[in-house]
Amino acid sequence: MEKAVLLTGFGPFGSYPRNPTEAIVREMCGQKLGCGLIVYGVVLPSSYTIAPQMVAELIDKLSPVAVLSLGYFSRIPRLRVEMRGYNEMKSDYRDSEGVLLSGAPIEINGPEFVDTNADNLQILEAIKQNGIDAELSLDAERFICNCLIYSIRRLRPEVLFGYLHTPTPDSFSDLIAGQAGKITIPYNHLRQAVISAIEAMIR
Repeated sequence: MEKAVLLTGFGPFGSYPRNPTEAIVREMCGQKLGCGLIVYGVVLPSSYTIAPQMVAELIDKLSPVAVLSLGYFSRIPRLRVEMRGYNEMKSDYRDSEGVLLSGAPIEINGPEFVDTNADNLQILEAIKQNGIDAELSLDAERFICNCLIYSIRRLRPEVLFGYLHTPTPDSFSDLIAGQAGKITIPYNHLRQAVISAIEAMIR
């Protein structure tokens, strides 16, 4: 019997007309992995409110054995396994609904932070075993990615949830053209990291 894994990415945001996580999610949607897993890929709007609600509803509908969410972070030098979400919404970017926030809580009187419940060290080791540079992170910043981590851990604490941030894949190098200090990674590294992370989560 096939077991569902929910894989999410985001659409465009801020000054970025394309989002690499959208491409990988669309590519992997419907793919079958080991252990009878089938990937359900969904692209979320970069919205503080809509994205978490969509994921919560998809969890209820699909009853996935795991959820892996992806975010694009052009300033990081390697893939990051995010371990924590903070109860704060803040960014220089407006979200897809035009909302600009500078420190509002996600949940009034909620805890300061919540941790993902995936085995993040196991995910990291699985990714690095493929020769892919990656690291653990306790700071997903405070934009939509952080909001999604915090919200899903609070809304659906029972679901196995992990999060990866990716730098710019080489096939999206135009997104950072002329921006000093930013790097690209091979697109196939992102693809393999996603597969490795999913398989590590349900191992």
